[in-house]
Amino acid sequence: MRLRLLFIVYIFSLELLSAQSKKEPFAFGDFTWLNGVNRQKNFLLKNETIQGMIYFDTYYNFSFNQPDDHVLVGSTGVARHNEIVPNHLSFGLSTNYKNIIARFYYHTGQILTQVNDADSSKSRGWNESISNLRNIREAAAGYHFDKWNGLNIEMGILTSPIGQESFLSQENWNYQHAFVADFTPYYFTGIRCQIYPTEKLEIDYQLVNGWQTYAKYHEGFGQVLSINYRPTQNWVFDADIYWGHDNKEINLRRFHHDHSIQFQYINKENKKGISKAAISINNHYGNQTIRPGFISIPETPNYMFIGTNVANRIWFNKNTWAATIRGGYISNPGRYLVMPPLPSGEFYPKTTWDHADFKAWETAICVDWMPNENITFRAEWCSRFSNTPYYAGVNGTTSSDGWQGTPGSFIPDLRKQQHNILFAINFRL
Repeated sequence: MRLRLLFIVYIFSLELLSAQSKKEPFAFGDFTWLNGVNRQKNFLLKNETIQGMIYFDTYYNFSFNQPDDHVLVGSTGVARHNEIVPNHLSFGLSTNYKNIIARFYYHTGQILTQVNDADSSKSRGWNESISNLRNIREAAAGYHFDKWNGLNIEMGILTSPIGQESFLSQENWNYQHAFVADFTPYYFTGIRCQIYPTEKLEIDYQLVNGWQTYAKYHEGFGQVLSINYRPTQNWVFDADIYWGHDNKEINLRRFHHDHSIQFQYINKENKKGISKAAISINNHYGNQTIRPGFISIPETPNYMFIGTNVANRIWFNKNTWAATIRGGYISNPGRYLVMPPLPSGEFYPKTTWDHADFKAWETAICVDWMPNENITFRAEWCSRFSNTPYYAGVNGTTSSDGWQGTPGSFIPDLRKQQHNILFAINFRL
C-alpha cells in the first residue's frame, strides 16, 4: 500500500510540473475504444449548454439448462431464458450552463429487478421506498470551479467508479457483465469531488450512504477514492478504493480495492482489415471484518472477495465489426457479494457457515456489428462454472411447474454450469 501511494504522489507531481495551461480533461485523445465508455463521437441531441440522451437495449437469451421457470441467476444484465426482453430503457439531460452541473437520467426495464430492487437499506424506518428512486439511473447537481484543469462538486445519485464496466451494456465490450462487474456497484448516493490537476489525471473522492444503497445501514458514511490516469491515447490506468459499514445486524466494515489497465495496441481507424485492437485487465480485492462478539456463529467465515477479468477486443472494417473474447474468475468465501440463486436468499442444498465458499469462472465470446455510432447488433456465447450448485437447471428455482404460488413440496434445481447464447440490439442517441 505504501509503495502504491508513493507511486500516485510521484505521478501527481510529474503531471503538475508538466501542466502548461488549462485544457479540457482527456480531450487530447480519442478514448471511445475503452471498455465501459460510450463509443459515440457525434451527438445529435447536443448544443453548447445541454445534451440529451436516449438509450434502449433488448435481448433474446437461450440457456442450454432450459429452466422451466425461465429464470437465470447470478447476472445483473441477463435474467430470463427463451424470451425477448426489453432490458433497459433510459433517457435524460445534462448541462454545464454557467458552470452549473445538472444531470438527470430516468431508466426502466428488466434490469431494475436485478440491480436497483436488491437494495435492502430502504427497510430502515419510514419515508423511504425503492419505488421513489428505482427509476433514477443518475441525478446530480453541483458546480464547476475553474481551478487547475477543473474542479467539480456535485451531490445526488452518481455513477460508481468502482469496476471497469458500465451500467449501460452498449458501453461494454460484452453484453453480459463480467463476474467482477456483476458483484461490484453501478451507482452510489452521496457527494462527489472531482479534481483534474492536469488534462491527463482525474482524482475523485466520494462520501456515500453505502455500497450501492439509497439509504444507510450505519451512522457512518462510506468513502470512495478513485484515480484515473491517461498518459497517452493508448494507455489508461484506474485505481479505486472503497471502505464503509454495510450491514444492519453487526458491526461490519467493508474494504474493497479495484484496479484496471487498458492498452490499445493497434489503431488504424480507416483500415478495412484490422482497424483497432485493445486489451483490458480488471482485478478486484475486498474483505469484510467483524468485531468479535457481534455474531453468534460457531466459526467466523472468511469474508473476502477476489476477482479478475481479462478481455481482448479486435475491431474490423473501419470499426464497423468487432469481436471480443473474455475470461474471468472470482472467489468469494462467505458469499457476502454473491447474488443468492433462490428467492429466499439461500443456497441449496444449504451449507454451513464454515464451508460457505463460492468460486466461479467464465468464458465469453461476443461479436458486434456497428453500422453506425447509434446502433449495435450483438451475438454472444457465455459459459459459466462454479464449485457449488448455483445456476438454474431444467426444473428451475420457483416451483414444480415454474409458476409462483404453486402448492406442494419443491426442491430447487441448481447446477454447477450454465451455457448461454444471446442476441441483442443496443440503440443510443
